[in-house]
Amino acid sequence: MPIEYFQNLLWQFAGTDPYRQFEAIGRAEAACWLVRVAGVLALVALVIILSYVDNANRFMYRLVHDMIEATTDTPSIAANKSITTMLLRLALLAWFTIACTQWVAALDRRLTDWPYYRFRSGAQVLPNISDANRDVIRYLREATPPESRILVVSDQKLFFLSYYLLPRRVYHKIHPDSEFVIPLANQQRQLAAYHYEDLDPAWIDKGQFDYILEYFEHPDTFTKDQVTNDGAWIKFVRKAYQDPNYLPTFFVQLSPQQEKSQP
Repeated sequence: MPIEYFQNLLWQFAGTDPYRQFEAIGRAEAACWLVRVAGVLALVALVIILSYVDNANRFMYRLVHDMIEATTDTPSIAANKSITTMLLRLALLAWFTIACTQWVAALDRRLTDWPYYRFRSGAQVLPNISDANRDVIRYLREATPPESRILVVSDQKLFFLSYYLLPRRVYHKIHPDSEFVIPLANQQRQLAAYHYEDLDPAWIDKGQFDYILEYFEHPDTFTKDQVTNDGAWIKFVRKAYQDPNYLPTFFVQLSPQQEKSQP
């Protein structure tokens, strides 16, 4: 049957959430291909087993016999023999059950992740972060050399930048009143954060940073006319979105430290 049939079937059960619908369509595609490939392998294995059915019967008998023998304890006290044997077999059964459960859970997770990852790595997909975060990361990759030291002033916790921008070094001075919470959608909760002007110039000079990244999403932390301050950033996002009039709803400005420190 065509893959589209199963995609439409799962899409109907996904509800109205566009993310659920997206995952359902990708999940159906991955499951269909998995069944098609695994089905062929299972058929080949079945033909081989049936061709050597006597050998398969002896193998299964020997496997069960060896397992029973390996889990049968022979202590000197006969009263403990049945208890120890039972515990060994229960432990083996529990291990096998846990292994099967984890395998099924891993397969289920992979089917769910398929529409996002496919055959790409996490560094390419940049999972578990917002679209704005992805844009900033890709911009920094293009605009800064790999050996750069970048000071970030932002109203978000941007420790993930250190991973996705390696081998660049990213430094982020956290405001003492900042909350260690996940920001709400559309920056409904404003988090306390430093601006560049709040930082000690001597501390900045001591850090020997190559670039200063100012990145703020809450509307109270910047004005609309500041959005276009960084011409290279605006050019980058307009090219990425293929829209010559696109303007981001958040503020990003990347400046070389030497230019930023000039009066």
